[in-house]
Amino acid sequence: NRKPCIGMWEFLESKLNAKNIKVARQNSLYIGDMAGRKGDYSASDLLFAMNLNINFLVHEYIEDYLWQEFLYAILLYFHELDLILLY
Repeated sequence: NRKPCIGMWEFLESKLNAKNIKVARQNSLYIGDMAGRKGDYSASDLLFAMNLNINFLVHEYIEDYLWQEFLYAILLYFHELDLILLY
């Protein structure tokens, strides 16, 4: 499934559930760059978050150094869970 369909999210949830990790969508945040703004070629990231009923933030709101630290922490977390993320 491609965004804004939610199949990839459901796949990740199933992998986490298999490890007894529950995803709380009400506390989740999706960060993307396609929000339907002038210059965006789509609104797929925003629509994806809306389809999941989760919070959405465009990545420009995070300073570059914070963004890199955030991504590093996420990659370490998923590596510890033996999950592979494909971008």
